[in-house]
Amino acid sequence: MTPLSPSGTFVRRYLALLVDAGWRVAFHAGPYALTAGVAAELAGRLRAPFLWKLPVFAVVVALLLIGVLLGTHVAVGRRDLKAAREAVPLRNHLAAAPRIVRETMVLLALMMVVALAAVGVIDLMLLVVESAAGDSWPWTALRLIGTATAVCVSLILLAAAMALAASGPKASISLDTSLLRLHRQAPTAFGVISLMIAAGTVAAVLGFQLAPRVGVWPPVLADALAKGLGFLVATTVLTVGAALLTADD
Repeated sequence: MTPLSPSGTFVRRYLALLVDAGWRVAFHAGPYALTAGVAAELAGRLRAPFLWKLPVFAVVVALLLIGVLLGTHVAVGRRDLKAAREAVPLRNHLAAAPRIVRETMVLLALMMVVALAAVGVIDLMLLVVESAAGDSWPWTALRLIGTATAVCVSLILLAAAMALAASGPKASISLDTSLLRLHRQAPTAFGVISLMIAAGTVAAVLGFQLAPRVGVWPPVLADALAKGLGFLVATTVLTVGAALLTADD
């Protein structure tokens, strides 16, 4: 086991909870994930400057956040049932959710400002430094920024899910406390994020391949559903991980 690998015990518990709670999480989070896929496809096809697409991307992230929090409540309930302990009442999670949403959206907004600032630096460099026609470094840099932003969004969503999962009748966990816990559990969290990205990507690719074959039409709907499927699988993987990362709280 490497320093960035989750323990074998966690993997076994994770797979057991994923089998038990996965379809339940997918059932509850499905409408939000699929709608996020439609919004993401709309943003991709929208012929407008990037800044005009930001509100659509904000809708995508907001839908995913709702799906993650709802899925986390379901996963935590199944986790507690398997552990033969009293489940957290829905009213406690509903009471904690608005605060977690506010804190998460503020952090996501700050992260987006940093990402836009990085893109602005690249634009300034292009104005100052003359690039050859075949020079691809700006696009490579933009891809790196996009990838880093997606990973940061995943980490923030995982922290939000952990904050909700750790909140109960006796405690209400803030997002910054959840981020500190996420840092302390970095190896296991790294495994959850890696699995989430891999599973979501595979699901989306399979969706792109299978949708036309089963007669989904028009193509824009097929692509939107494929993206939604990827979001749904990623949400399921992430919420089950959040439930187990806070299992000892």
